[in-house]
Formats: sequence, structure tokens, C-alpha cells
Amino acid sequence: MNLKYISLIILIIQNSLSVFVIRYSKAQPEKYLSSTAVVCSEILKLLTSSFIHIYLRSHEEKKGTYNFLKFFKELFGKESECLKVTIPAVLYLIQNNLIYYSVSKLDAATFQISYQMKLIMTAIFSVLILHRKLYTHQWISIFLLACGIALVQLPTDSSSGSTSILNVNETVDKILGFLSVIVACSSSGIAGVYFEKILKKGKATLWIRNIQLSFFSVIPGYLIGCLLLDGKIIKEKGFFGGYTRWTVLAVMFQAFGGIVVALVVKHADNILKGFANSISIIISCVISYYIFDFNITFIFIIGCCAVLCSTLLYSKPFFFFLHNSLYNLFILFYTLFNKLL
Repeated sequence: MNLKYISLIILIIQNSLSVFVIRYSKAQPEKYLSSTAVVCSEILKLLTSSFIHIYLRSHEEKKGTYNFLKFFKELFGKESECLKVTIPAVLYLIQNNLIYYSVSKLDAATFQISYQMKLIMTAIFSVLILHRKLYTHQWISIFLLACGIALVQLPTDSSSGSTSILNVNETVDKILGFLSVIVACSSSGIAGVYFEKILKKGKATLWIRNIQLSFFSVIPGYLIGCLLLDGKIIKEKGFFGGYTRWTVLAVMFQAFGGIVVALVVKHADNILKGFANSISIIISCVISYYIFDFNITFIFIIGCCAVLCSTLLYSKPFFFFLHNSLYNLFILFYTLFNKLL
């Protein structure tokens, strides 16, 4: 099979399952700290990226000529511009902590759809920071995405007359979860655009930048998140207090998620990446319906369709989108939800 489609399949699995794994890990009786999980995932990402970079560089140069000193200069030398990476590193750290929080407050399907807001934020900051021009079909896509996300946030519980404490708590959790998604998407949008600007202007490779990102995320993540904010709890329960096999799996999904995206960007294109996000949303809705008793309403379906269409429309010319993807997408949704409803 072509490497492009292999990386795409991995991305679909990553996007679909990571939300459920994090949510299930947060639902365990023993509670773990999100700050420690984020630090662990960044350390794992740092080690993995370092291994890949050293492996590639050692094959590029003559045998035995690439050493630790060269590796250190690439990371922190004068030409590395490593301090510029601290800004997106801190922003990604905030985003990753908020993902754990928002997933624990929202159901998987709602989070998966709401998190597509990062496309809006990325587009806006691309215009402001990179002075990139957006085409008409992309602005239509952004508007369609905003409408779809707004529809998905509407209550899915049919018993609207109930004013029990449980329903009030669920509403508060949903509001807090959605607000954390907004902040996470904003952080992701700024960090992604700023990181792209650094990559284009600098000489460092993608793997070096990933190592720098993880390094400058671990330091504030441990000092501020673990020691300053959660220091008392860590002293009582330990750094790995509340960890289960699901926590370890969640850490691995978060760590390798960025590497998977890098592979897709390298071997695929934005159109296929949009398809991967759309398929992930469909899978999340189906799993939520069958396993977690998620109540899918007609308004939710409309909002979901709007988000799916917007992700495809953003990467395609308008006429090609209408001719090819829109028809196939609605046929797929009609067939899928006709069985559910």
C-alpha cells in the first residue's frame, strides 16, 4: 500500500480513538493529574523525535562523523534560533492541558466536532501573522464550520423540561468544556501559524523543531504545572498517582499524534487530511451512539454535516467540491444515520 494512504489510515485511527482513550482514562475511579500526563507525553515525543533525527542524520553523513556535539549545536547553537520556539511550545502546552480538561467535560462526538474550530483559528491567524490570502470558498467554509459547531452545542437531551441538579451540572460542564475548547483551538491556531513561520525562515529540520518544542514544553510543564500548581497532590499521591493502562495509552496517543500529523503533511496533502478528519468525526459519532448512549438529534446531524462539508470545502475549489465530495458525503451520511434513526 502507498505510504500516503498508510499515514492517512494511521491519522484516522489516531483522531478517532485518542478522544475515547483520554475520556475513558479520566473516567477511572483513580484520578490522575493532567499536568503529569502532558509532561510524560512531551518527554516521550522528545525521545522519539531525537531518535528519528539522529538516525536520519547519521545516515546522511559519513559513518561515525555525527556526534553529540553536532546534535547539541543543531538544537541550541547560534543558528538554531531555539528561543523562538519557546512561544509555540508554551502555547502547545496550554492546548494539551486543556484537551484533557475539555474531553472530561464533553462527550467524544461533541468534542471531536467542536475541536474543528482550530481550522477557523488557524485561518484567522494565518491572515494576521503570515498575511495569507483566503479564497472565497475558504471564507464560506469558515462560516459553515462556525454554524455547524454552534448547532452541535445545542442540547441533545429530549427531556428539556427537567430542571434537576444533574442536568444543571451537565450544562455547566458542557459550557466549561466548550470554553476550554475555544482557548485550546486559539492556542493551537497561534502556535501552528507561528511554528510554520519559524520553519519556513529557519534552517533547522522539522525533527529538530519538534525536539525543541518538546524540550521547551517539558520545562514549564514540570515547573509550573507539576511543582507549582499540583505540587501538594504529587507529594501525597506521587507523580504517577492514579495512572492506569488507559493513562499510559492516552499519553502515547498524545505523544505520537504530532508525529503522525507530520508524516501526513509530508506524504499526503490537505485534501486527504480533511477527509481523514471527516471520517474520524463519523467514527466518533457512531461509537458514541452505540457504546456511550449518545443521543443524536436531527439538529446535531445538521451541525455535523455542516462541519464535515466545511473541512472538505476549505481545501478544495468550490466547483470541484460540489461535483465530487459533497454528493458522496451526503450519501454516506444519509445511509449511516438512516440506520441510526
